[in-house]
Amino acid sequence: IDIGYGGDPIVPWAVCCDMEAGSYTNVGTAPQHLGFDAGKLPFKDRTLSGVFNSHLIEDWDYSGQIALVGEWLRVLRYGGKLMILAPDQQRFLAHCAATGQSVNDNHKEADFSLATFKRRVLKVGNYHSRVRVIAETNFGDYSWGIIMEKL
Repeated sequence: IDIGYGGDPIVPWAVCCDMEAGSYTNVGTAPQHLGFDAGKLPFKDRTLSGVFNSHLIEDWDYSGQIALVGEWLRVLRYGGKLMILAPDQQRFLAHCAATGQSVNDNHKEADFSLATFKRRVLKVGNYHSRVRVIAETNFGDYSWGIIMEKL
């Protein structure tokens, strides 16, 4: 599933999920299949092979992110992949200043980055014992990504 897909799913065959009222962005035209809260997935435990989200998790504070990751891992089967794409907040702010782009006031943590996600979410949430990081990278002007496999 692609949670918070915003009209532009990761792959054409992804199950597109966003808020109940529908997407709040116009980055794509793919139809929404399911509407629900990203922190309360309507799936049974260990039923999905993959959960993807892009530029969504930064809209929660660190304690909320810990809860989100727990919920997303709940629905993943063993060996399933959790893929997160998110902004590095300080690089994002610098990008906005350089390009004149508006900042996103929904971002909750001023120091949010791949390093702080690993330290303040995966480590504090004790998820390092439940996932194996397969890949991680910083890329583009301000984004980072991580792919984890559920153990």
